Amino acid sequence: MEYMLSRISLGDSNNPFDEDTYIELCRPYCPECMSTYGFQEIRVGDLPEEDFVTDDHFDVDNLEVQTVFLCPVCGECHKTVEEARNCCIEESVYKCLNCGKVINEDEYNDLDTTPEEVYEWWAVSNWFGEKLKDQGCIVVESWGKSYWGRTTTGQSISLDGCVARIAKNMEILEGMDHEWD
Repeated sequence: MEYMLSRISLGDSNNPFDEDTYIELCRPYCPECMSTYGFQEIRVGDLPEEDFVTDDHFDVDNLEVQTVFLCPVCGECHKTVEEARNCCIEESVYKCLNCGKVINEDEYNDLDTTPEEVYEWWAVSNWFGEKLKDQGCIVVESWGKSYWGRTTTGQSISLDGCVARIAKNMEILEGMDHEWD
């Protein structure tokens, strides 16, 4: 895998991977936690209340400090979460899958990116590849096959957080009830 990926820049016509594959390996860093785990795109209208940043402002009219909620897109102050949510309700923001920080599209587009350090490559089924992608993992596809770029090593795959979350979402961990289809 490493060899084939290194051949992308040489324009190797026999290579099953292309420049888009290399771009998939480049992940933005979260400005809060420096994680490259990934971001979830979410509409402002779908953000839970705890994702709206609060700030204290001095209200000159009432001569008291008031807590306000900031719209995550434009930064405008609002008295309630609902007002902040409705401000830019149809706009999208990006939420870090690691720490939960919410950033707007301009901030997201300005994030530094770097190729993720992959320690192991695994050929996986397309179904499992999609589940891994949903967890923010590196998965490259070529010629109908999926390859998982594992960013951990030295432990059982079943201990990887992404695999545990997939199993939990499917309710197949020990002690969980699950009805098989």
